[in-house]
Amino acid sequence: MHWIIMGCIIVVILIYMAIRTSSTHFECPECQEHFRVGFLRYFFAPHTLGRRFVTCPKCGHGDFLSAKPGKN
Repeated sequence: MHWIIMGCIIVVILIYMAIRTSSTHFECPECQEHFRVGFLRYFFAPHTLGRRFVTCPKCGHGDFLSAKPGKN
């Protein structure tokens, strides 16, 4: 029975992450580029206190950034 509960929790977390990935973007502090990351990159990125380590696709700057709402 506890496996069913664990499975449900995992499914809920994955759905939340998919929605979060598709509805947020990041802004590079170096070049002000607005960009999104894919689900796997978002899911596996090192993170702390609501910030994820992402790399800007335009200038290559990597940093812990907060996700901003919107699909820019």
